[in-house]
Amino acid sequence: MAFVHYTEASGGLPNAGRLSGTNGDLAGILDVVLVAAGWAIEYSSGFARVYRPATGNRFRFHVNDDSAVSGAATLCVVRGCENATNATTLTDPFPLAAQVANGVCNWLKSSTANTTARTFDIWASDTWVFFAVNPAGTANVWEWHFFGDVPPLNSGDVYNTVCFVRNTSGVTPGIYTAVSSTGTGVTRIFFTRSYDGTVKSTQGSIVNGTGVGANTINFPPAQGGPTGKIDKEKTILADTGSQSTIMSASLGLPKRAWLPNIWIPNHGGFGSINVRDTWTDNAYNASAIFTEFSTNTNNAFVIVETTNTWAPGAI
Repeated sequence: MAFVHYTEASGGLPNAGRLSGTNGDLAGILDVVLVAAGWAIEYSSGFARVYRPATGNRFRFHVNDDSAVSGAATLCVVRGCENATNATTLTDPFPLAAQVANGVCNWLKSSTANTTARTFDIWASDTWVFFAVNPAGTANVWEWHFFGDVPPLNSGDVYNTVCFVRNTSGVTPGIYTAVSSTGTGVTRIFFTRSYDGTVKSTQGSIVNGTGVGANTINFPPAQGGPTGKIDKEKTILADTGSQSTIMSASLGLPKRAWLPNIWIPNHGGFGSINVRDTWTDNAYNASAIFTEFSTNTNNAFVIVETTNTWAPGAI
């Protein structure tokens, strides 16, 4: 299984690794990262791309890093799709344009439309890509985004690919995809289709009622609880089985799939740990390395398993 990690300091990236509020910056970086992970650039035109993963469902990932489409050079339009005929003509996209219009269907590159370089991390396997960015250059204020296959909890699930989008044109950083409510969609996470395939672009959410690591109910911060450790659990996605946030009575799945390499912290905030701090967990896997990404919004943060050691299933 391919597994690669790139940052702004990695060699071989265009513009010496610059990610900024400039048309084409993210697309150029993804051209290198995803190809290194075995993906194909199926179509390319200007700042638009259709990438296809190397294995798995192989549903396509569409990127249009052009302010003429996104509405701002700080934003990059992203969608999943089942097929495509060129870099901008998509078949069965998710989310649908009727659900999330181009102006808000995006990933954030920078809070300013100029060539000021931003720090970032991108991990990619042969089936998914995870992108984290510090868009304003402020300590502990990052965003993170995901596209790709998510291992299903139910056998026979062949539409288990998701696309995370911000669903906002704003450039204020925040983990927009993390805030969720169990059993409902959050208009930011979209499955290719419902489990049975009859409903296209169904809405999902992270199964965590108050958000990921959000300090809303006075839980101890990381390393501040009774264990003295950074306690965590693997992440599961729910699916409404519908194109709305309302759970379908016949097609909804309160627990549909695992979100690979992403862990929910069981804390009320990140405490004294900082973005990109790393640590190990020998009780889980002596080879595994973890890192933290946070936003300062209610001290919310997410934990990423940054090694190719993650597997679906119980902790």
